[in-house]
Amino acid sequence: MQSKSLQALQDHWRKHATRAKTDIDWLGQKVKWEWIAEQVEHERSRLRILLLDKQKDIIPAVGISLPDGLESLILGLALALEGIPQAILPFHALAGEQTALSRRFKLTHLFGEAKPPATQSWEWIGSSGQGISCWRCLEATQDDLGKEDGYRGSGLRVEEEGAILLMGTTSGTTSGRPGLIQLNSQRVLDLVLEKRWSPYSLITRPLLGPGMQNWSSRTMKLLHLLKGKNFVVRDDSEGLFSMQIPDDCDGSFATPSLLRKELAKGNLQRHRPGFLIISGADRIPMDLRQVISQTTCIQLGVTYATSQTGPLTWLPPEALLDETDSVGWPLPDVTIQPLVTDNKREKNGLSFTEAWISTSNKSLNPGDLLSVSKSGQVIFGGRANDVFLFNSILISPYEIEDVLRQHPGVEDCAAFGAHSERFGSVPMAAFTAYPDWPEAMIHAELETLCRDVLGIRRPRKLGSMDAIPKGQTRKTLRREFSR
Repeated sequence: MQSKSLQALQDHWRKHATRAKTDIDWLGQKVKWEWIAEQVEHERSRLRILLLDKQKDIIPAVGISLPDGLESLILGLALALEGIPQAILPFHALAGEQTALSRRFKLTHLFGEAKPPATQSWEWIGSSGQGISCWRCLEATQDDLGKEDGYRGSGLRVEEEGAILLMGTTSGTTSGRPGLIQLNSQRVLDLVLEKRWSPYSLITRPLLGPGMQNWSSRTMKLLHLLKGKNFVVRDDSEGLFSMQIPDDCDGSFATPSLLRKELAKGNLQRHRPGFLIISGADRIPMDLRQVISQTTCIQLGVTYATSQTGPLTWLPPEALLDETDSVGWPLPDVTIQPLVTDNKREKNGLSFTEAWISTSNKSLNPGDLLSVSKSGQVIFGGRANDVFLFNSILISPYEIEDVLRQHPGVEDCAAFGAHSERFGSVPMAAFTAYPDWPEAMIHAELETLCRDVLGIRRPRKLGSMDAIPKGQTRKTLRREFSR
């Protein structure tokens, strides 16, 4: 028996899949909705044979490791409609990083063009409807699934209400485990039906890059298709805004770092008035806002968001320069309540503290330091816990330390985020070595290990110390490192 939310999602797809008035523009190719619907249904039939024939009461957890393209989009949409959890494994990630992510997500199957890394045991079981090879993990066992830290990455019963559909690594601190995010079918349904207003709904036909290698890009495209809406995809190798924006595009989405790059290339300066770009990041520096306002005709809006709730605040373009570091006013259904805590910070006459945030679908403590100005705007003041953002990627110091401790010469270690005006925080780490191990050799081997396993999440600087600073409770003093 399927969950009610999954059934409702499937019903919505059947109702809207072939009724869209405008074809999707994928790299200049007009892709008809009828064709997409046909391919998705064919893919769903194939998935039932590949994944659900032997364990009909257990939902597998699937990883997708594919280049950007319509094939991966159709596969992802078919998996979502079948209620099969999917996680994204970066296509260009090294073997060690792919294996680490596969184990973190407790994947049972993998779709990809290339054979999976030899660091895990896999067997080929066939091809998808798009001709993509499917591999089954021989290491995955039902006894291991979904037990670690309460994280239910797979092994979910089909009849469970709100079964997980999408898994990824992204910004936000509301996941069951640092650095991981999951959306269940009820949450996806709420987003598709737009049950709460979101500033993202202001953009009806967005301009997007082809990227399907990260959580936000894939989720955005899947949600648009499930809503029965359209989008335009353009090659972003020379900059997403480097070419003429189609007349029917009314907006796009960008991180602060992407905005800086596009400004430096002069791409934003030549686009038409009224084009709306929404930047969903915790902090948009005032200097960046001023340059965009003074040198371009585009509109820039800012949201503050957490992983599973969606946007919590909205700063419209006309208020962009009102408050330094403002992330806008709370949405109508959002309540922010300060916590009584020792995690406080005074800055620019404001007191920053952790807060409980209540929305229409849940209450949470995001682990961020927030303040509210006299005008009611929310000001972001950083993170209260050890997790940090590097260029909009959420990184937990523990995942870095777990990798460093794999080296037999490391006695102790600590990872942290060093403050950066451009990147938010930059991952760095320090270690102490056992006496019999040469520090220079350990340093070189650790850099290689981190590059192979962590990829972009690796520490950018790695240093040796005589001792790792600890507090009275023997907890690592990470904030001392950052200072």
